[in-house]
Amino acid sequence: MDRPPTVSYAESLAGVSRERPGAAPPASPNSTQSGSAALLPELAGEIDARLCSLHRVADALREVVEGTRQESPIFNISTFETRASAISTMRQLHAELQKLTAIVAKNGAAAEALHRAELKAAQEGLNRAQTQAADGILARLTTMAADRHSEPARPAWAQAAPTPAPAAEPGAKNPAAWAKVASSSGTAVPRPVTPALALVRRSVRVVGDVTVDAVVLPITLKTAPEVFAAITAGDLYYVPHWNHFAVRVGGCVLHAGLGRIYRGAPPRSAGPVAREAPECVKECRRARCAGGAGCRYYHDPEDFPDSTDVRNFMADSWYYTPAVSPARYGTRRIGSASDLEADIRAIGLDEARRFLHQTAHDVLCAAILWQHVVVPAQRQKRADAAKAGGRGRDPPR
Repeated sequence: MDRPPTVSYAESLAGVSRERPGAAPPASPNSTQSGSAALLPELAGEIDARLCSLHRVADALREVVEGTRQESPIFNISTFETRASAISTMRQLHAELQKLTAIVAKNGAAAEALHRAELKAAQEGLNRAQTQAADGILARLTTMAADRHSEPARPAWAQAAPTPAPAAEPGAKNPAAWAKVASSSGTAVPRPVTPALALVRRSVRVVGDVTVDAVVLPITLKTAPEVFAAITAGDLYYVPHWNHFAVRVGGCVLHAGLGRIYRGAPPRSAGPVAREAPECVKECRRARCAGGAGCRYYHDPEDFPDSTDVRNFMADSWYYTPAVSPARYGTRRIGSASDLEADIRAIGLDEARRFLHQTAHDVLCAAILWQHVVVPAQRQKRADAAKAGGRGRDPPR
């Protein structure tokens, strides 16, 4: 009978098994979901049992070492051999535990990345479905209103000949329904003005159960010129095709999603610390990149209209250091009034774009805090003041 291949203790405890001769091929993921869920309690019990065994082995090895302590001047060779064997066993156990730690950290990071990607896809699908439903309702209401207020068609004999529009002089103002466009010959050519979009304000899911009120743009707006033309100052907008929130400040349109903030490398004194590799922190500069899971860089929807990436940041990017001083790479090098003129001359385009994306990230966080923290606190403060005023005493601060 053929013996199955050996598996190290670390691999067996982490759930990494090797393919045995004659074993059946693995089933599809959909058919094994229920089996995997039923296997979790069994694996948890096996892990507890093996951890208890590890504790017993460690206690036994400690007792062996303590039992080989020689207090008499006469040395025993067998005692040294027993202690050396115990030391070798502890070294082997320590090496296996290091392998186990690495395997568990790797599998845990992969599982977390898969879980986060599927949650992101589900959230984007939900937002798209809600936006499409809202757009359909608005289109039907608009059509019904137009049919209700439209004039009935007149017969052919009652229709008057159309009156030609007067020629517009250069520099003159046209009616609101027309716009002047300079042709190649320099003459004024009328063109219908794009009608105003029917927009709706609703709560949009940001992360998990956290929502924020925003004006939702139609999902048909995909390119940057279309999106920027529909955004006016004074409101927070949601762009479904990009999965970004946007706001206009003067002539600048800030747009971003709520990204992740990665911590920097741990100090050496912390020992081996498993941390996930940062993704979507730097912008992708490949013109023919298709995005997706194969590229770990951030794809700005301005340059990649079909991208739904959300830019992430390193924690050090909020740490200010003057641009004219030797600073660590990736820190914030603008924002102080004392060095603003020098900082503007030293900062390049990539760093300026990162600052704009980071500002949009902060604006979205501020909108969430305003809606979920500041407004409820102010409402409660006014209620307490009204209640205290009715009782003739000062409200609590």
